[in-house]
Amino acid sequence: METLHSLRQKIDSAEELHAIVRTMKSLAAVHIRQSEQAVEALGRFSETIEWGLHVTLHRTAQAIEFVEPINIQPLGALVIGTNQGLVGGLNQHVARHAVDELQRLQPDPDQRTVITVGFRISDRVERLGIDVNDTLEMANSVAGLDPLVQRLVLRIADWRAHRDIERIVVLYAHPVSEQPYEPRLLHILPIDPLWLREVQQREWPTRVIPQYAMDWHDLFSALIQGYLLTALYRALADSLASENASRLRSMQAAEDNIEAHLDKLNAEYRDLRKTSITESLLDIVAGYEAVMEADSS
Repeated sequence: METLHSLRQKIDSAEELHAIVRTMKSLAAVHIRQSEQAVEALGRFSETIEWGLHVTLHRTAQAIEFVEPINIQPLGALVIGTNQGLVGGLNQHVARHAVDELQRLQPDPDQRTVITVGFRISDRVERLGIDVNDTLEMANSVAGLDPLVQRLVLRIADWRAHRDIERIVVLYAHPVSEQPYEPRLLHILPIDPLWLREVQQREWPTRVIPQYAMDWHDLFSALIQGYLLTALYRALADSLASENASRLRSMQAAEDNIEAHLDKLNAEYRDLRKTSITESLLDIVAGYEAVMEADSS
């Protein structure tokens, strides 16, 4: 049977857990906002890169050949998940989406190289039948994205230099308004020829197109590198925002359950305290009556 002491201990434990959940909710909201700000800044940077590409392609359109990707080429894939839990089914959903897309893009397992970002998604991908060649730690905040992007760029450079991998994709969670996220596929390389054509055919917003003095190939290579860095960073920032949005939803559900449990415990505590007070009063009255009867006799 419950006692006032045991109920008080349960209430104190639930209140401590409630405080932890509220703190985790606040941290998740802060990380979401930081990720959104990073993506907003990347949007402006991406626009600058695209206008730079427009100028180079407009000036020397014949210097580039638009080549459609060849599906039989070896495939390199980056699958982005989380290091930490409490994110609902995010890792499982991204892993399932990644497996379906990888099997579609490159059915031959020997022609696939897969790196997972986030320890919790690695096991899920392997359980679904895809071999993982390596796993990197996912950044826990926006501040950790820069070094992670640099590591991924080095891996991609190694793939291209030593494994002849020219098809590279990223599979990650993208935040959406209706729900915390949706799994997405991003083609990093080769550069989408339709996108390059669209960039080339844009109209410059002013009457004078900028000039440049450096070598065309060096400039174009630098712009493409900036585009790739931006694409990788945005995918990681989106995944980080999705992770924290999922955690925020999980923590909200946990907070609702804890508050409901606290209400129940507090009600039980009040009822038991009333019963205890009533019993004490009855004991006092009974004792008083016994004393009065003894005095009268």
